[in-house]
Amino acid sequence: MALYCTEERGQPHSSDYRVFFKNMAGHYISPFHDIPLTVDSKEENGIPTKKARNDDYENIFNMVVEVPRWTNAKMEIAIEEPLNPIKQDVKNGKLRYVANIFPHKGYIWNYGALPQTWEDPHQIDQSTDCCGDNDPIDVCEIGSKVFSRGDVIHVKILGVLALIDEGETDWKLIAINVNDPEASKIHDLDDVRKYKPGYLEATLNWFRVYKVPEGKPENKFAFNGEFKNKAFALEVIKSTHEHWKALLMKKCDGGTINCTNVQVCDSPFHCTEEEARSLVDSVSTSLNQDRNEEGNEELPKLHLYFLNMRHSLWKAESCGSSDETEPDESAPPARAAGPLGSVSYLQPAVLQMVTEGILHGCFTLTYSPCGNPTGLKEAEARKWVSTKLVKTMI
Repeated sequence: MALYCTEERGQPHSSDYRVFFKNMAGHYISPFHDIPLTVDSKEENGIPTKKARNDDYENIFNMVVEVPRWTNAKMEIAIEEPLNPIKQDVKNGKLRYVANIFPHKGYIWNYGALPQTWEDPHQIDQSTDCCGDNDPIDVCEIGSKVFSRGDVIHVKILGVLALIDEGETDWKLIAINVNDPEASKIHDLDDVRKYKPGYLEATLNWFRVYKVPEGKPENKFAFNGEFKNKAFALEVIKSTHEHWKALLMKKCDGGTINCTNVQVCDSPFHCTEEEARSLVDSVSTSLNQDRNEEGNEELPKLHLYFLNMRHSLWKAESCGSSDETEPDESAPPARAAGPLGSVSYLQPAVLQMVTEGILHGCFTLTYSPCGNPTGLKEAEARKWVSTKLVKTMI
């Protein structure tokens, strides 16, 4: 049995989608603050786990999977929200997707973060001469299995790459799932080069150019793009863990980071299990309200089509009358040719139904080659709406 499970709220590929975490007891927790950094036990729930070497035990860490390999949606732990669920990153009001970097599809590893770490934006890293990026430290897991969003897995660290992102240090750990078939023979970067030739080079190139399709310049790296070894990586982890401790104990300026936690009992941000549940419910309610209040510019194009047609439909033949004044809401519904067929009844309740159907994922989105949503499969949507409208006919 897994130590953690997840609960999805909202629709994937929407701004209100969240993945909340629970422990074995079914209580909500923060994946940022409540999941331990290290894996101390040689057993998981009493069951021995596959470990490559005895001296690797001190090198085993929990990893929170945010982005499964070969996917494009840029998912991340929401550091500013209560209990820090996973959400899709938004920039300039649009959901973010990474482009496909030839010859790859999406992210080329299982991508995620180590819990209980923090790259402090107020601390200059002596090795890179840049401050941290204000996030948990990132992990690229290079094993053979494709994990699911929200999985918490045990990984051993192999090395690290220092990306410099807009003047900030953004460490990228290289790791492998301890239960991977090749984990028993991969212990450091030299083993990666031996058993997975080209993977490190592909990783460096991916991070260098993945923002270029957005019109941005290539990324830069510390150490001229050289991967640093396992010992160096472990020191980086140790440092970011200490920064996280200071954050949770309110010994530094965390800015807008939400430090609410359930299991760090001596933290001033500690909350009860009941309070955690209330926080999750309040976040979900707030997101739903925000979504319902979005302007027309945020709605799918088919919904706009219906809104634009509403006035003309109300003006259409109404009980045999040629009067073009918009009827009272209590009047019988208007009969019109409409955009969906020879007869359609566009009642206010039906329009609301159309809106709800679009906003809550009843229709299939179409995507561009780089994974960005481009619209709706209109034929599918029209068929669904037409069926619903027929059911409402008088």
